[in-house]
Amino acid sequence: MLPQDEELPINLQRLQAVSRGKVAMQKRLLEIFFQAAEGDIAALKEAIANHDFPTIKHKAHQLKGSSANVGIPKMSIAAAELQKQADRQTLPEANELVNEIENYFQKARQFAEIHFSD
Repeated sequence: MLPQDEELPINLQRLQAVSRGKVAMQKRLLEIFFQAAEGDIAALKEAIANHDFPTIKHKAHQLKGSSANVGIPKMSIAAAELQKQADRQTLPEANELVNEIENYFQKARQFAEIHFSD
């Protein structure tokens, strides 16, 4: 039995809504998301190290939207906070936030691998 959706790393109701319930589409959406997000997280780490505020803002914005679209709300919330900090050009919690983003990313990927295994 699965825990309630809000406890899962991926909100399956959101994912089903976006994919119109098509499991193959859910798998493909997540596959595309995970591939893109991996690169965005790496770019975020580099941008934070270099205090590159425009790149931080851009990548955090991308992750905020894409993770919300596929149903990973906690990742979206952390990315939104990082985007706000980049807007203010102050990064007091940038490393912690990118670690949270990466943690939610890993949990979602592991969950997807198990949930969608045939």
